[in-house]
Amino acid sequence: MRWSQLDAYSYALAEAGYVWKNLLSPPHLVISASPSASNYTDREFVQTGALSPSLFVHTLPNVRCSLLCQIMEWSGPVITIQKDPHTFLEGLVEGFHLVGERYPVIWIVTVTKTENRVKVGCIEMISGGPAISLEDLVSLERSSFAEHSHN
Repeated sequence: MRWSQLDAYSYALAEAGYVWKNLLSPPHLVISASPSASNYTDREFVQTGALSPSLFVHTLPNVRCSLLCQIMEWSGPVITIQKDPHTFLEGLVEGFHLVGERYPVIWIVTVTKTENRVKVGCIEMISGGPAISLEDLVSLERSSFAEHSHN
């Protein structure tokens, strides 16, 4: 996949994943719980006449995690959840139900857009251990995390 073809959500998630892979335990399962799913890219795809293959790929909700998995050099199951207005909460509930012997480490990742900024977050669930929230870390305006503007 070419970096120039990524939508802002995928780019931000991949960039954050590069940092997370050095801070968190490798996951056995990833739950993508992004409130708007791929709605922004879907709309952009339709507005361009639905002819752009580089935009089409981002209309598939699970594709957003593809580059994250590549950057982490990880392969495994990914669940995509979109149940607004409680998408992230639904992701947490799914994680609580699934964390255990089969999936001892689960990442719940989210990508959201507020005004012209894309923000990412991750909760790590560990079977028998406390959950670690990186929400505050990734919401800080730091040079290691991307903020993308849309015109």
